[in-house]
Amino acid sequence: MVLQLDTRKTVLLDFSLRNEQALNVLYILGTPGGQALTLELTNASGEPLDLLAPSKKATKPYQLELVFRPGVLNEDTLKDITVGEKGIKMSQVKNADGTVSLQLTGPAQTLEPGAKLTFTLNHLAPDGRLGSRGTRVLLRYANLQVHGADAVIGGFRETHLNIVTHVGKTAIPLHLGAVGAGKVLNNGQANSPLKLRISNTSPTDAIQPGTEPASNFYLSFDVGTVAEEWALGTAAQVKAIEVRYLRDGQPVDAVLLPGKTPEWMIPVPPLAPGAYLDVTLNKLSTAHPAGLTTVHLRYDNIPGYWDGQLRTQLEKSPLVVADGQVGVGTPGPATTFDVRTDDASAAITVGKTDHTAGAMYLGNANHGIKRNYSKGNDVGLYTTAANLYLSANGPITSQFVLTTDGNVGMGDIKPTAKLHVDGAVKITKNNAVEFGAGVVGKEANAGKIGYGTFDGGASLNIVGAGTSGTNRKIQFWNEGGAYFNGPVGNADNVGADQHSPDSRGTWRLGRFNAKEFAGIETEIVAGKDVQPKQNGNGANLKFYTWGCNIAISREVMRIDQYGRVGIGTTSPGVPLHVASSDKFTADVYGYINHDGAGQNKGKNTYDVSIKAEGRVVAPEVNALSDARLKVVMGRSDSAADLVLLQRLRITDYTMRDRAQSGNQTYKKVIGQELEEVFPQAVHQHTGFLPDIYAPAVQVQRHGEILRVTLPAGLPQAATAGQRLRLVGPAGEVLATLAEPAAAGSQELLVSGADSLADTTEPVFVFGLEHADVRTVDYEALAMLNVSATQALAQQVQELQRRLETQDAKLASYEELLPTLTQTLQEQQRHLEALRGQLQEMSKAQLA
Repeated sequence: MVLQLDTRKTVLLDFSLRNEQALNVLYILGTPGGQALTLELTNASGEPLDLLAPSKKATKPYQLELVFRPGVLNEDTLKDITVGEKGIKMSQVKNADGTVSLQLTGPAQTLEPGAKLTFTLNHLAPDGRLGSRGTRVLLRYANLQVHGADAVIGGFRETHLNIVTHVGKTAIPLHLGAVGAGKVLNNGQANSPLKLRISNTSPTDAIQPGTEPASNFYLSFDVGTVAEEWALGTAAQVKAIEVRYLRDGQPVDAVLLPGKTPEWMIPVPPLAPGAYLDVTLNKLSTAHPAGLTTVHLRYDNIPGYWDGQLRTQLEKSPLVVADGQVGVGTPGPATTFDVRTDDASAAITVGKTDHTAGAMYLGNANHGIKRNYSKGNDVGLYTTAANLYLSANGPITSQFVLTTDGNVGMGDIKPTAKLHVDGAVKITKNNAVEFGAGVVGKEANAGKIGYGTFDGGASLNIVGAGTSGTNRKIQFWNEGGAYFNGPVGNADNVGADQHSPDSRGTWRLGRFNAKEFAGIETEIVAGKDVQPKQNGNGANLKFYTWGCNIAISREVMRIDQYGRVGIGTTSPGVPLHVASSDKFTADVYGYINHDGAGQNKGKNTYDVSIKAEGRVVAPEVNALSDARLKVVMGRSDSAADLVLLQRLRITDYTMRDRAQSGNQTYKKVIGQELEEVFPQAVHQHTGFLPDIYAPAVQVQRHGEILRVTLPAGLPQAATAGQRLRLVGPAGEVLATLAEPAAAGSQELLVSGADSLADTTEPVFVFGLEHADVRTVDYEALAMLNVSATQALAQQVQELQRRLETQDAKLASYEELLPTLTQTLQEQQRHLEALRGQLQEMSKAQLA
C-alpha cells in the first residue's frame, strides 16, 4: 500500500511525439497522404507498470488518449489516420470543445522501469490554413497499475508540437549577416547600434509575405551564464536589447515574445530582388568571454517556401572595428585606433618583453615616438623629413615647433633661429639668461642678463661679452631706433640727454663736450598741422658732425616737422632739398638735361649734389627746357625724318640675362641696327654683357691665378686685362683676364677672384666687359617720331585738299550731265531721219 502511494506522487509515464527526423514537428505538406508521427511511451516511475485491458464497464475504454487542440489536425483527413502496429485498436473522437482525440488500446502488458513502448500514427495531416505555429498535445493514460498493486491509476502529460510549413521550395533566397565587422564589445558597456541585414539574394524572384496566416521572422540569440562562453549574454542582458527595424521609413520596435529565451517577432516585408531589411540592435551589452556566438532567425508562412531558419555569427571581443576604425574598450571608435576605459587606466604599451625599447610610428619609421632613440634609455619624439609641432589648443601649429634645421619656434611657425619666441618670456626671481655659453675663454658672467642678478638691487643687469672684467662690451644695431626714459651715457660723455631746460624737451644724442657736439638734436618748434586736423608744436631733427661748434651752429642736415629733408639748407621747401654740392669726376656716362639726352665720353669734373649707385625711379622727371638756355640751330626736316623713320626696324626679343629680366618679351630697336640709320640716338659705354652666361664646369687654383673652365667656347676673342663678371656663393666677383683667350676657347685664366678659389659651390660665369655696349636714346626716337608724324600730317592735309578739288570737279560734271544727255538724244533723232532719207533715195535709184 505504501508503494502505491509513493508511486502516485512520481511521473509514471513520459512520452514524446516525433516525426521521421526525430523532431516534434508536424509538417504542412503540399501533397496528400499526410505523414507519420511516432508516439513513444517511457516508464519513468522506477517500478514495473501494468497496462490493463479495459473492461467492458470501464468509464475510460482505452489505455492511451492523444488530445489535439482545435484547428491542429485537418478534419477532412481524420478518417485516413491509422496505427502501424498490429493488435492496436484506435478510435477517433471529436469532442464538444473542438478538440480531437485518438484513443489507443492494446493487449495487456507490463513495462519494466525505463522500458519504452511505441505506436506509429500514419497519415496525420495538419490544418494548413493557420500556417506555421506551435501547439500543445495532451496524453491521458488510464487502466494503468503499479505491478503488484490493487489500485488502477490514471493521469496525463503534455508535450509541445510544432506545425511547420513544407509547401513550396525548400531553399529560400534569404541571407542573414552583420553589416560591418559584426563585433560586440564585451566589456559590459552598451555597444553602439549593431545592424543585421536580411537580404533577398535572388536576382529574379521577390519575397512576398502572406497575410492569412501572416509571414514572420523570429530573431533570437544564444543565452547562458558567463561560463557558457558560446552565449551572447545572460538572459537578462539579451532581453534588454532593443530590436528595431524600419517600416514605411519609420523605426519600429520588434515584438518581444513571452518565454524564457528572448525571441523577437518581425513581420516579413516584401523584398524585391536584391532588396534587404536592416534590423538594428540597441543597448546590447555583454561581459561574456571573447568568441563567436550564433544569431538565429526563424521564418514561417512565407508563400512558396518551407519554414526554416537562418543563422549568422557575431564575435564578442574587447576590440571593435567600425567604419574602418579600431576601438578597444569603446563600441564607437572616434579615430583609426581608439582605446578607452571607465577610469584613467587607459594606456598602450609597446616594447620588448624585458620592458625596454618600443616605438609608435606615424606613417613610417621616419616619424614617431621611440624609446632608446639615441641608443640610450631615452624617449624621442622625432621626424626625419618635416617639422615637429606641439599644440595645447587644437590645430594651432604655431604654439611650439621644432623645424628640420633644428630651430625651435614658440608662437611662430617659421623660426629663423635656434629659439624663436613670438610672445612674452618670463624668467622668475634673479635668474639670469646667458648668451655665449661654451665660448672658449669667455668670462664667467659675460653675456648674462638678469634682474638684480649681480648688484642685488632692482635694476636690470646686462653684462657685455668679453674674456675678463675689463674688456666686456655691448654693441647695438638698432636701425629701427632705441627709446630711453632718462639720460643714457658713459664716462666719455657719449649718450643721450635733455639739452633744453624748457618743458618741451630738446634732446641730443651723440658725443658731448664743452663747446663741441657730434650727433642728432631734436628742436621743438611751433607749427601747424603736425598731426591731421591738429595744431601744436612740431620737432625738427638736426644733424651735426664731429667738431661742430655749438655757438656758430654748423648744422649739416635736418629733417623738419613736415618730414622734409634739407642738406645744406635749414629751410627745405620740398621732401628732399639739396642746397650743396661737391666736385665729382666721371668717365663715360649718359645724361638728360634741358636739351634732351646725351652722353659724355671723356673724364670731366662737375658739381654733383646727388649720386646714386642704382636707378632712380619716379613717375616723372622734369628737365629744364627754357628757350633762353638753348642755341637753336633750326627746325628739323620732317619729310626727311619720315624717310628716316621708315628705315627703322622694330624687333621682338627677350633678354639673355633671364635672372634680371625673366622671360619678358620686348618690342624695340636693336642698337647696332639703329646706329647705321640714326647714329645720334645710339651711345656706347663700357659694361658687362651676358655673352657666356653659364655655370663654370670647374674652377681650379694655379698659384694666384684661377683657371675657369667653360661649358662652351667663347663667342669672340678676349684680351688680357679684360674684366670678367662671376657670381659665387657670396655674390658678385669681378675678375681680370690674366692672358688673352681666342674665340672658341673653353678655358680662361683670371686673377682677382681669390674668394672663389676654394669654394665647393657652383660658380656662374656672367660674361666679359666690353667698351662698346650700346645704349639707345629713346627720347631722341620719340622726337624723331613727332617730326615724322608732322610730315605725315602735312601729307594728309595735301591729300585732303586734292580730294576736295576732285569732288568739286565731279559736282560740275554732274550738273552738265542732263544737258549733254538731251543733246545726245536730239543728235540721235537727227541721225534716224537721215537714215530714212537715204533709204528712200536708194529705193528710187533702184526703180
